Amino acid sequence: MSEDIKAKLAEALARREQREATAALDIQARQLNALEVEERYSETLGPRGRDWDLVSTIEGVVVLKVGPAVLFKRLRDGKASLDDLQAFVAGCLISPDAATFASWVERRAGILVRCSDALVQLYLGAEDAERGKS
Repeated sequence: MSEDIKAKLAEALARREQREATAALDIQARQLNALEVEERYSETLGPRGRDWDLVSTIEGVVVLKVGPAVLFKRLRDGKASLDDLQAFVAGCLISPDAATFASWVERRAGILVRCSDALVQLYLGAEDAERGKS
């Protein structure tokens, strides 16, 4: 291998290490934010997993609270279209605000599904050990 290729490879590997280090810091920052949100809402809403939960996403943290039973019944009785999921989650959304959440879902529709799944577990009254953490 020529010295030029070795030097270029070393530089490329160093750049990749820097990207990976930055990504790791971003992950740690999101984890810290999720823990701080959990602490804050636990003070006002009680223990996480009983009447509320959070879903950590790459966009941010979503806080959901069990809403009226009719929201769950509508979802359960329907074919669960995207509009049904949006109505279900919107009726239980605590944070972020609706416009921010809508922009997140516009970029990453799977966030809506993850939030719906977390809410279903809350409505079912599943224990943490059964449902895992979001």
